[in-house]
Amino acid sequence: MRFNILVLVLSAFAMLTEAYVASTGTKNLNLNNDQIAQNASAATAQLQLNIDPDITNPNCGGIYPANINVKYGPDPFYLSDECRAVLSWLGGNDGKQDVDIVWTCTGQMTAGPGDRNTYIILNTAPNVVFSGSGGNQQIGAYMEIHRLSDGFFTTAAVYLQAKTDPADNKATFQFIFC
Repeated sequence: MRFNILVLVLSAFAMLTEAYVASTGTKNLNLNNDQIAQNASAATAQLQLNIDPDITNPNCGGIYPANINVKYGPDPFYLSDECRAVLSWLGGNDGKQDVDIVWTCTGQMTAGPGDRNTYIILNTAPNVVFSGSGGNQQIGAYMEIHRLSDGFFTTAAVYLQAKTDPADNKATFQFIFC
């Protein structure tokens, strides 16, 4: 009889302790949805570089002095090796560099690399912006970064954002997406 009472008391104590210690809290973890959200944010993470001042209606072969700075830098883990090298060259998420941007078009000559130690070559097809529509357009381009002082060189496939106004026949380039 004592044994039965002891087992009953210990069982009650064990259930009470388990219920007290194993509280589930107020938020349930949904592994499926949480992982989907994380993957979606990783897939859309792009390095966004600002061109200052903006370049309006660039000429093929033209050289444009500019400051390149990081507008948005995601976790480098989600960037390609090339874009990670660009972010590192800039000095991280708060980085910036004074450069000469050499605007090249496929099959056309340039006037040289400019006067600064670092230059960026942006190569696009000529006349790709105006297709009769205004607003923001993303133009595929190929980017090369050259720093003469130490021989640094990297390349990346990028998108250039052009704000277009067909009424004024203007295309203003402000951002590079890597």
